[in-house]
This record gives sequence, C-alpha cells and structure tokens, in this order.
Amino acid sequence: MIWALHGAFQSGALWEPLRRCLPPGSLLETPCLWDMPGESLAGWARRFCLHVRQSDDRPILAGYSLGGRLALHALCDSPDLWKGGVVISAHPGFADARARSRRLRADGVWLEKFRTAPWPDFLDAWGNRPALRSSQAATAAVPRRFGRMARALDAWSLGRQEDLRPRLSNISFPVFWLVGEKDGKFVRLAEQAVQRLPLGRLRIVEGCGHRVPIERPDAIAQALEEAMESV
Repeated sequence: MIWALHGAFQSGALWEPLRRCLPPGSLLETPCLWDMPGESLAGWARRFCLHVRQSDDRPILAGYSLGGRLALHALCDSPDLWKGGVVISAHPGFADARARSRRLRADGVWLEKFRTAPWPDFLDAWGNRPALRSSQAATAAVPRRFGRMARALDAWSLGRQEDLRPRLSNISFPVFWLVGEKDGKFVRLAEQAVQRLPLGRLRIVEGCGHRVPIERPDAIAQALEEAMESV
C-alpha cells in the first residue's frame, strides 16, 4: 500500500490527481494529518510507524512539503518497515541551531496570522511566499481547524526539527526525491540529501515549482510505480 502525507493547510484531497495517475487497483491511503496532531515530529513518526506496521507488510511512503518532513522522520524511525519512499519538496532540517531559532520565530509569526487573520486572506498570504510563487495555486486547502492544526503547526515547525541528513545513510531501500526545477532552494537541498541515501534517486521535475502534487502528479506516480516494482 502507498501511504501519502499532505502538506500544511491541506488535506488528503491533495492526492486525488495522483490517484487518477496511478495504475488501476493501486492502494493509496491518504490520512489527514490534522486528525493525528499534537506530538513532536519524532513522536508522531513512532506512532504512525506502529500503526502502519499493524496493518501493512509492504508499505511505501510518500510525503509532500510538511508531509515530506514527517515522511522523512518515519523512514528514519523505522527503516526496517518501509519498502520504498517518495519525498517531494521537503526540507531535511537545518544543521545550524541559529537557523532553527530564526525559523521558529518566523513560524510563530505565521501561526499568529493563522489564528487571527480571515481564512481566505491567510491562504492568499501563505501562497504568496517566495517558495510558492513559481507554482500553481493550491486547490486542496482544508477548512481551518484552529485547535488541532495550531498545535500541529507549532509541534512540527521546521525550527523544531533536527537535521536528518546524518540519519539518511541508514535507509537501505530506494527513495525517490522529487523537486520542481523552478524551486531552486529545494533543488539544492534535495541534491545534498540524495547524496546521503544509499539508494537515493533525484528527480528534478521540469516546468514545475514547489507544488509538484498539483502541477505534476504524473511524475509522482512514475516514481511510486518504480518504487513498487523494486519491492
């Protein structure tokens, strides 16, 4: 089964274009992250892996942006569980503590806007961030859920994340790392991370920005098919 984790301010509906690109009969599970909030990134990964271990003996994990960071934690937490991974537009973590502190402060500003701004205005501002300007507008935003989403966004801030790159060498199965060619910062991060993965494969998706699941679900489907074939 494929387990797919969506990004911030989205839901499992993000993956409907991908579902249409997968071969008939493919099993795609798209949990809503806001139904599973409140823990640290590492704590969430442990609980999620336990859930998957009880229900699936050949799982493949995909994650986009925030979901990609959660997926990386899960892959690192239980490398014996997963059979393949597809990481999309994700940050492996800051190596510098000062960078983490700056990011935590910046995420705190966004969290306050999330709590106070009108929802459409907030989504417009979020979509206008530099990382997203080269992408199509999001079409899978989830209605605001103040309590659960706010707790999750705080607990899962990139400013609270360790640098996962040193742990990537423990992952012995194929991991496809996808990033849009217009997403320059994340292209550089992907290049660094893939070098640490024994079976890492970098896919730079042409004509695409940060929102690969919306702009090029076919590229994700191809990577998932290759991951499934390698099992």
